[in-house]
Amino acid sequence: MPQLLVAGLYLPASGLTRVMLSLMGELRRRRWRVRGLGFAPSRTREDRDVADDGHEVRVRGGPERAFSADPEWLRERFESDAPRAVLVIGPAFLAAPLLRQLQPWRGRTRIVLYLPVEGALANDDFAPVLELADVCVTYTRSARRDVAALCRAATAERAEYRSPRLEVAGHGADPAEFFPLAASCEAERRAAARRVVYGVGMEGAFLVLNSNRPYLRKRLDLSVAGFALFAQGRPDAHLHLHTGARSPAVDAALRRQIVESGVAERIHLTPEHPGGEPAPAEWLNALYNAADVGLTTAMGEGWGLGMFEHAATRAALVAPAHTGFVENWRGAALLVPTVSREFIFYEAAHMFAVAAPGVAAALERLYSDRDLLRRMAELAHARVGERRFRWKSVGARFHTILQTEGSNAPLARSFEGARPGDHG
Repeated sequence: MPQLLVAGLYLPASGLTRVMLSLMGELRRRRWRVRGLGFAPSRTREDRDVADDGHEVRVRGGPERAFSADPEWLRERFESDAPRAVLVIGPAFLAAPLLRQLQPWRGRTRIVLYLPVEGALANDDFAPVLELADVCVTYTRSARRDVAALCRAATAERAEYRSPRLEVAGHGADPAEFFPLAASCEAERRAAARRVVYGVGMEGAFLVLNSNRPYLRKRLDLSVAGFALFAQGRPDAHLHLHTGARSPAVDAALRRQIVESGVAERIHLTPEHPGGEPAPAEWLNALYNAADVGLTTAMGEGWGLGMFEHAATRAALVAPAHTGFVENWRGAALLVPTVSREFIFYEAAHMFAVAAPGVAAALERLYSDRDLLRRMAELAHARVGERRFRWKSVGARFHTILQTEGSNAPLARSFEGARPGDHG
């Protein structure tokens, strides 16, 4: 049975952690002996072993964000387990220290980087990081085009540049965790879910849900501003922000935006659970079932798991017309045009912002045309049910990637002439 080490962010209920655990499960079912290495942001250094959903995970806590394993633990793992491959899941700026730590074992183990590209790559800052991996797997084809162009440019500048083999594999959706609740009709399904979440009084509301974390690139302020424009004169319109844990500073800023919106009484925040624990799975599925519309105003998104969770519970989708949203949801969501571009230095990428009037216009279309609302919800639900979005299919894809010999292969001819940021 081949050994595999899977490394990534360990923050329960976060998207990257769910991806790591889901892949570990699928690869274990394909007879890999899988061990996890998780990195958990914390104020103090702490290393501990945990069992998560049947997986052995070594969790390394510390104040730094970047991934860096305990050198002695890593050496012992290679001496005792001799993993055939190491799969590192995370953005280049977080993964770089761990990739450097793995270089002494390169040649004996295959180093695979599962790389989110959250925007349109703007420069070659990450080229030295990609050179540390034998294989680079992007979430989308457009991201692969960007990485291919970056590697071509690096090779043209330095002939000995070691390009990784490039592959594409998306994420899956979990139908056991997010699904439409049983009911006699759609109206009753949403009403029953709202009684679970809010008690009585919200059954007839038009409810919009944004489930993004309060990170800079998620631009929750644009969701608040867009909703506020739309909600004027529509007393049945409500917005729910499900953000996960918020620092005191972030919480204060978000609450200030809500107060200043003019419709604060119709904007709901999920209460934080004691000890920062994630919301129970049953309650979270009820929250998604309660929503008419799933909304995101993120400036960049490598994949966007939240959209899949909305779609799995048969909600209509509103998202910006850029990056992974276009590739995954064109034809199954209302895509809001972007109006500005911003360079995010730690992603070495341009990201793209929508404007509040565009968000409001999309919400107005769904509010005023309930046939369109129903049709878009059905299209989103059908899209998320496609075979390519099942974890079983994603696991099979990674099984093939991990077993395929060869790296540094010539980049496919279909990407000749591609430039970083070409997302056409």
